[in-house]
Amino acid sequence: MSPDVLLPLAALGFTVAGIGGIVRLYLVVNRWPSATGKVVASARRLDTRWGNARYANFALISFRAADGGTYEVQGDYGRRYPWQIGETVSLRYDPTDPNKTTNLPRWQRLALPSTFVFFAVLCWIAWFR
Repeated sequence: MSPDVLLPLAALGFTVAGIGGIVRLYLVVNRWPSATGKVVASARRLDTRWGNARYANFALISFRAADGGTYEVQGDYGRRYPWQIGETVSLRYDPTDPNKTTNLPRWQRLALPSTFVFFAVLCWIAWFR
């Protein structure tokens, strides 16, 4: 296939992925209620989400939702050093299923969709030149 065909296809794919991720972030996750939880355990495990395998420490977080229930969830923000038991953690949870949570910092939730948008812009610029 020629670049005249591949560039717009790549640009379209990156655009859809980037905008879809940003829409999900702002229309879904940012509308979830926030809560403050406490770390009840820290577990070291292999993290392969970003394409490279590394060991990271993930928190088991206990929090109280607006429905009055107390939930324990595995955090999705891994870090190099262990979580301290009793450490407070901010998170957002799905009100229809409080077991669905995210405790990723906002910049990290926005990083992947922004990267897709960046590559989409590069592809569109290269195609229109």
